[in-house]
Amino acid sequence: MDKRIIDRITKLGGKSAFEGENLLHNMESISLPKSYLMQDFSDYLEDDLLDRIKAEGILPELEIPYPRIQYQTEKFTPFTKGTADYDEYSGFIHKEYVSSVIPCNDLEFLIIGESNSYPNYYFICLSDKDISNPKVYTTDHEVFFREIEELGRFSDFLDLFISEDEYKVEINKLRE
Repeated sequence: MDKRIIDRITKLGGKSAFEGENLLHNMESISLPKSYLMQDFSDYLEDDLLDRIKAEGILPELEIPYPRIQYQTEKFTPFTKGTADYDEYSGFIHKEYVSSVIPCNDLEFLIIGESNSYPNYYFICLSDKDISNPKVYTTDHEVFFREIEELGRFSDFLDLFISEDEYKVEINKLRE
């Protein structure tokens, strides 16, 4: 994996054990210990939380509920016959659309993140040729795989998560 990715995982308090040329294994080896606030969380703070921050200083991060993201690894195979995903989604998700947005040979995916904001799902294509920093795509629960956007690379995805140090800096800005 890309050194920036390893450094970012470490900064977020996570661990990884990248051991080879298998993207699925590498992604499953990442362990991030919690649900993280997203970088733009201060844009969504309600007045009561802003008032508390100004009065009390740094609040425990878990007291800020939105927007949050959780790293996960869940294989998603809507185009692989014989899988539960194929049975559930074969008439709902259109292969032509997905393949027009995602230029991968084999359309098997790994959902790598879920958020409580827009978009809800972040995923990669398991046949992405760049296993050191694969492309990340998004979709929302309301348009699940019927509308897909490219987010950027996996390193960009990890930059959505806010570290403890970044949280403190942002809270101190809000107190000014």
